[in-house]
Amino acid sequence: MRNAHNVSYDIRQEVFQKTVNLSGAQFDSFGLPSLISRLTSDSYNVQSAVQQLHTLCVRAPMLLAGGVAVTLVMDASLALVLAAMLPVLLLVVLTVSAKGLPMYRQVQQKLDGVVRVMRENITGIRVVKALSKTEYEKRRFARANDAMADSGIAAGTVMAIPSPFMQLCLNGGLTLVVFIGAGRVDGGTLEPGVILAFLTYFNMIAMGVMGLSRIFMTMSRAMASADRIDQVLQTRPGQQVLPPGQARTPAGPGFLRFEHVGFSYGEGDGSGENSMNPTAVVEMDEGGYMEMETTQIKGVDSTVRTTTAKLGPNATLIIKEKVMTHGKQLAKSDFTVDLDGEGCHTNVISRSVARDRSKQIFLARINGNAACYGHSECDAIIMDEGVVSAIPEVTANCLDAQLVHEAAIGKIAGEQLTKLMTLGLTEKEAEEQIVNGFLK
Repeated sequence: MRNAHNVSYDIRQEVFQKTVNLSGAQFDSFGLPSLISRLTSDSYNVQSAVQQLHTLCVRAPMLLAGGVAVTLVMDASLALVLAAMLPVLLLVVLTVSAKGLPMYRQVQQKLDGVVRVMRENITGIRVVKALSKTEYEKRRFARANDAMADSGIAAGTVMAIPSPFMQLCLNGGLTLVVFIGAGRVDGGTLEPGVILAFLTYFNMIAMGVMGLSRIFMTMSRAMASADRIDQVLQTRPGQQVLPPGQARTPAGPGFLRFEHVGFSYGEGDGSGENSMNPTAVVEMDEGGYMEMETTQIKGVDSTVRTTTAKLGPNATLIIKEKVMTHGKQLAKSDFTVDLDGEGCHTNVISRSVARDRSKQIFLARINGNAACYGHSECDAIIMDEGVVSAIPEVTANCLDAQLVHEAAIGKIAGEQLTKLMTLGLTEKEAEEQIVNGFLK
């Protein structure tokens, strides 16, 4: 039991680690529903097989080998009846197992479809209900569920063939042994007790054969799942994860690094603060182009976003930021861009709304160290008792550097509210319309 759980644990760990490092194209080639079922259903099938094989692989061969050996010692001629049946039984088991493997693989693929429909409905439940698509989604799920059930029934039916066939052959062989043995007892060449003992060992052999049949059936299902898991494990990740030391000094002049970014499930009474302080480091080589967009709509009590960038010749960096804070939230954005190469270009744009008693700080430093162009812009709306500080800083260290900074902070204009309210909106609805349009 413990070994089986350890095997399943190791498989899930390896598949998850491999999945995390897949590129977007590789991830899409498998599909999220398929990866979920490989992590859950397929790994469980392998665990069940390992758990069952620990007992059957020891007991069944011992019963079979021991029974055959004893019957050969007792009476070799009667044992020939068994010898004639065993190859036929093994052929049936192997044939059915070969047929069952692709069928079980198809069952797992149908399970992927069921998971896909379930995820789509859970994710988009509001849209489904808003558009009155509940009955349509029920029919979609029913089709996927029926397809999986039909595949499961077909696979189960094929894999159920060996059991009655073996019972028929073994009972027929048992009858043949009694018939031949009765004739020899009648002729005085065999004792009746040998027949009774032979029948007992014959039943032991039958139990061993049935155990082997169960092993092959279990292996068929497990091998189908193991093949699906192996497809993920054998995939070479499309993106390389560098160790922490190497990530700070990567090979090559251009890279993007994030620091102090994490994810966790908090514990407590819910009174703690949510803080997020990410750091992005950008280095761009000649002719590089990059756009960065960050959005914060409420949700975080305190955040300090730090971005530093160094641009080479003819490189272009566009940074766009959208922030809306409320309550007593604090949001600080700290941008530092060094324009080191001739013809490089940067545009740092921030649009923000500060509600209630929240506070925002916008720092934008652009250093022109060559013939370049830099522009920073901060537009902010303050509402209630919100506070916004915009601190643009441009430094021209080259005669041909062109640097521009703009900042505009204020409340919503009264004429804008009045115009929207004349169209039938309330003051609150008008404010929301203006804020949404401003952030877009």
